[in-house]
Amino acid sequence: MDAQAGRVQALTRAEDGPQIVERLRAGVYAAVMESCGLYFARDKAQASAFAVNLRGHLTQVASDWRKLHDVLPVSEQTRSSALDGAMTSFVTLRTELARVGVEEGTQAADKFGNNDSNRLAREAFSHGLDELATVTTKAVDDLEAETIAVVSLDTDGRDHGSRGGHASSDTMANAPFGFGATTALGHRAWRNGGGSL
Repeated sequence: MDAQAGRVQALTRAEDGPQIVERLRAGVYAAVMESCGLYFARDKAQASAFAVNLRGHLTQVASDWRKLHDVLPVSEQTRSSALDGAMTSFVTLRTELARVGVEEGTQAADKFGNNDSNRLAREAFSHGLDELATVTTKAVDDLEAETIAVVSLDTDGRDHGSRGGHASSDTMANAPFGFGATTALGHRAWRNGGGSL
């Protein structure tokens, strides 16, 4: 039972991964849009508004990146660590862009931010997030399959006295891994668009 509870906890933890990655992707997109605003701001007041929004998105991106490290499978920690530099460059460059846009104006902001170096930093980070989206989703799928398979084996092994080859209601009610099966199946139904159970 402890092993199954551990699987359920691991599954719940792993499910945070794809959600965090999607927040990161949305955050990168939002930061790019606010950056573009700094290139075309009418005046300092408008530039300041774009800069405030940009800093807010960058803060959230950095926070979500730290959270993602905590929920990634051990096998993917190296991959995410390799992206630390790309994430740092993305946040650092655009944090400075927020300052330049407000203090030095749109032309300076365009020169500083609208260039190949900045685009490459963003593209590297975005590409890495695309890979992590696939990795984290697969981790959830694998844990779901493992949890359901183990539960099924345990139920089959205990169902010797059931009528017609089906477990009795008492057997299912007392099955030690029943909660794990319900949780894993519920996750799968929800993620496949099955709605509420």
